[in-house]
Amino acid sequence: MIEEKKILNDWKVKKLGDVFKTTSGGTPSRKNSAYYSGNIPWVKSGELESNILINTEEKISEEAIQNSSAKIFPKGTLLIALYGATIGKLAKLGIDAATNQAVCGIFENEEHDLQYLYWFLFFKRRDLIKAGIGGAQPNISQTILKNLDIPLPKKTIQQLVVSKIEELFSELDKGMEQLKTAQQQLKVYRQSVLKWAFEGRLTKQWRHENLNHDLPDLPDEHDVNNQGNHANSKNQGSDNDLPKEWKWVKLGQVCEKVTIIKKGKKSNEKFYYLDIGAIDNNLNKIVSHKEYEWKDAPSRAQQIVYKNDLLFSTVRTYLKKIAMIESGIYNGQIASSGFTVIRSIQNILLPKYIFYYSLSNDFLEPLNQLQTGSSYPAVRDSDVFAQLIPLASLIEQHQIVQQIESRLSVADKLEETITNSLQQAAALRQSILKKAFEGKLI
Repeated sequence: MIEEKKILNDWKVKKLGDVFKTTSGGTPSRKNSAYYSGNIPWVKSGELESNILINTEEKISEEAIQNSSAKIFPKGTLLIALYGATIGKLAKLGIDAATNQAVCGIFENEEHDLQYLYWFLFFKRRDLIKAGIGGAQPNISQTILKNLDIPLPKKTIQQLVVSKIEELFSELDKGMEQLKTAQQQLKVYRQSVLKWAFEGRLTKQWRHENLNHDLPDLPDEHDVNNQGNHANSKNQGSDNDLPKEWKWVKLGQVCEKVTIIKKGKKSNEKFYYLDIGAIDNNLNKIVSHKEYEWKDAPSRAQQIVYKNDLLFSTVRTYLKKIAMIESGIYNGQIASSGFTVIRSIQNILLPKYIFYYSLSNDFLEPLNQLQTGSSYPAVRDSDVFAQLIPLASLIEQHQIVQQIESRLSVADKLEETITNSLQQAAALRQSILKKAFEGKLI
């Protein structure tokens, strides 16, 4: 409820339904294909993105309009979503169009500025989401919408408020665009650091000053890791691409086997379970786990993992879900079969060295080419282990990790500053709207 005392004397608080005419749309029967073969634009709630709609994914026919609750809304109508995750999302019609029942149309009138209402509803979206009723598919009704209190000055003042909001938002948008550009530049910079590192450029001076660069003797590849394909575009095994002290090797040559187990039936022993959702792919860290009794474990074969193991998701959508197990609490715990577990032979391959290389595009992009399957595309473990990696001496690997972390820590601090600034900008946007509808902006 908006308090009258917060509004200037010449402003009035009124119910939306007392000021604006509203109606919702409808969905013609999907059983009649003729209903969806016309040329009348038909808007679904997912198409509302604070935009001006000039086209729609689907079109319906005149017959569909006549035989359903769908109706044509005129150009200029304000649309608001009533259902589910889209509650409160807005758009304006740049064309005449019909909508489905999840969208409410609010019509222009001569006494009030519809863009003023647009910004007010934009401001109130959080409240509308909270007002949603229902379970898996919450919704707001037209009744809830019509009972919404709106602070209303004269139309000329509404227009001044809109003008001021949009002026301030335009300046804010320019600042946010610069911040987002900086975020993208940081992503490019991070990949550049990794590229330089694994081309030997970050440790060139170190190699010049240190003479001992002997590579350790490599064991034979494990049979289980020896059946895959590699698709490294530039890494076709030519050591000419590397510093002379380095060598290309298959990942499987420098990794240990990982124990695979199957679900038991009787044990009440509890364990931690790491699945795809356990990893935050922005932080590349494990942020959660699930706890099970052994008898209740997921039924597929699982992998026992330990500290310093690398979890590399092999499913396409989550290919960049990568994390190293840094906490000892996960020693002897279980990881989903959706991961390839990369366990370094630690007197040959430093775990953090391969962790950082796995984040590089030189490692990830070739694996994209090897995914198979249509409904659940994924990379095989054997293909991951068949990828070529640049191997330096163990002592140089330590130097490379230090150089990477020194540079990425600076990038992380900048990223944190940018993220905080973007959050502050979002809060400032709400503050501007709050002042606007308290009559304090002009």
